[in-house]
Amino acid sequence: MTTPHPIDLPTLARVLRAALINAFGADGEHVRQTLCLAEEAGEFVQAARRYLGLARTPGDLAPVAAELADVVITAYVTAEAFGIDLPAAIAAKAGEIQTRGMRTPRVGDTPDPTAYGPFAVTCPACPDRVWTADTDDDALNIAAVHDDTHHDGDATAAIARLERN
Repeated sequence: MTTPHPIDLPTLARVLRAALINAFGADGEHVRQTLCLAEEAGEFVQAARRYLGLARTPGDLAPVAAELADVVITAYVTAEAFGIDLPAAIAAKAGEIQTRGMRTPRVGDTPDPTAYGPFAVTCPACPDRVWTADTDDDALNIAAVHDDTHHDGDATAAIARLERN
């Protein structure tokens, strides 16, 4: 079995967008792509429901993978139509997601950093948030992104404390 070549999604999106504009014209492109993205997301949900046994008709994993691929490709085409640099937007969002914690603890919950990676990052200004990291560098990066995202880069407002588990 051969490994498929990596796909350059931004380039694929430009090619597909050009073909769509050629076929349907540029008028209404934003609406068309927004609706296409919603449609593909719905098809993914339908395939996942079948695979998970939540629909009347059972299904396999292959359609779930195919529909999820459609969602990703259509998201890239939609981003191209809107003039959005999707890889940059994903990188920015990933940094934000990594620094916001997974959930807000309920009253009385105490986050347990020893349950995860060898390093825990905490913020004195955000005591309900704990992140884990495998290395010192990862922990420092999480702390820096958290400072930039939630404290306007003011490292004194969000001093990361690294604790060895």
